[in-house]
Amino acid sequence: MKEYPVFNAILNRRSIRNYTDEQIKDEEINQILEAGRWAPSAKNLQPWRFIIMKDAQRIEDLCQFTKYANILRKSKVNILIFLDKNFQGDRIKSIQSIGACIQNILLAAHELEIGTCWIGEIVNRHEKVEKFLNLPGNLELMALITLGKMPQEKKESRRIPLEELIIKG
Repeated sequence: MKEYPVFNAILNRRSIRNYTDEQIKDEEINQILEAGRWAPSAKNLQPWRFIIMKDAQRIEDLCQFTKYANILRKSKVNILIFLDKNFQGDRIKSIQSIGACIQNILLAAHELEIGTCWIGEIVNRHEKVEKFLNLPGNLELMALITLGKMPQEKKESRRIPLEELIIKG
């Protein structure tokens, strides 16, 4: 039977909220971001920009902006993903492009056996985060992804059956 690694990654990737103490190598972070960089984007504008946060104190400082601070504290790396409004084109398409970038990041990390959790809730306070980070006005926070080495236990997940998701047309 033919092996389909992309399908395998899609079906087996899970949001991981607890991590081991093992560090993540810079080469692994670069591979993960490289996968994000190759996501499709409207008009190939590539509107994403990244901040890599590895310093435990900086991560702790960021915790004030999310109710999921406990996940940030357990992670070894946080990747903040921004929309660069100077390269956004159509806003909706640019945000969709960033969603594709994030999915590539999540799948690449899974392939490297690095757990991730997509923290979207922090964008509710994006202006405060952007001010805290002293960023220029063209950068708008779209997501934060926590990264860390995964513990051994397998996480289960459920999905709505496909036949319930298809609308007859």
